[in-house]
Amino acid sequence: MSGNVMDWVSDWWSTTFYDTPEASVDPTGPNGGTIKVEKGGWFGNVPYVGRTAYRHFEDSPTYQHRHIGVRIVTP
Repeated sequence: MSGNVMDWVSDWWSTTFYDTPEASVDPTGPNGGTIKVEKGGWFGNVPYVGRTAYRHFEDSPTYQHRHIGVRIVTP
């Protein structure tokens, strides 16, 4: 699951959302924002970025770079 690209996820980033009551059960993140979350790792950086548990949250949804992609999953 790691090594190729980081994955855009549907969650917006918020420093305070997970402190709210609605985040206590199956949180999906805030309804809007300016920064999207990327998860997973990619090969072109320091070792801790290559972990599947890595989360990155400083890029706007229009940011483009070779280390960001999507992962297609089928049953």
